Amino acid sequence: MKINEKAGTVQDYADKRTKKKTIKHKKPAAVRFDKDALLLAWGMMVVFVGLGTLIIWATMTVPEGASGSMGYTLAQRLARVLPQSVQAKMAFFMGGLMVAFGVVCFFLGLNKIVQFTIKKYSNNSRS
Repeated sequence: MKINEKAGTVQDYADKRTKKKTIKHKKPAAVRFDKDALLLAWGMMVVFVGLGTLIIWATMTVPEGASGSMGYTLAQRLARVLPQSVQAKMAFFMGGLMVAFGVVCFFLGLNKIVQFTIKKYSNNSRS
């Protein structure tokens, strides 16, 4: 008998089954601007464009036949084996890639701004 008291009577169970559920509509979440993503993308843009420009500037302004320091690491030995023109081209190419990645980061930040404005105005038009 105690089990039946806890569970309720048969009539109570039937009433619960036939009771209609009310559907609660959720309010749309407020659109928030992702400031951290924008600052990260544009911060990376500043760093990469700056470093790439510095590498390109240093490559273009170094005098012909300038020798580097006498290094003993493997990377420095390999760099000394390559001709100066190949080194300059590789450095210029790497600097160009860094500048190009900085431009991509700029457009990623701009994309965040555009996505935010689209979501904001599409939510305002529905309300």
